[in-house]
Amino acid sequence: MSHIEVHAGDFRTGKRLVLGDRVIMRSKENWLSEEAVSFSTIAVIEQVTEENSKSITSALGMGAAGVVLLGPIGLLAGLLLGGSKTNVTFLARLSDGRRFLGTAPHRVYVKILAASALQTDAGTAPYLASSGGGSA
Repeated sequence: MSHIEVHAGDFRTGKRLVLGDRVIMRSKENWLSEEAVSFSTIAVIEQVTEENSKSITSALGMGAAGVVLLGPIGLLAGLLLGGSKTNVTFLARLSDGRRFLGTAPHRVYVKILAASALQTDAGTAPYLASSGGGSA
């Protein structure tokens, strides 16, 4: 299962479950209230950072599997290759004006971009903000 970590904004902070093309968000005002927010309702999305991280547990697991399969060379390969993942921190504004800062695995971020790019509400495409400075 995939998650988006909400850090700030108009929703309650914490890990939020991703189901298909929706994320289950919790309201700041009513802690019991949950809402399925479709990725296609994201009007503006801006990538803030992209970081590579390595999960120690996953790397150790891959290393152990490598030892069993290929001996010492497999251990080294498993430790080097196992557990690496890319997370993207992004700022999103929904079509109703609500916003949030979140971090998601790269594959979930790409899903969000794809869904918001297909947005056809009001005949407009989403605005993909760029952090690069340039003039038009």
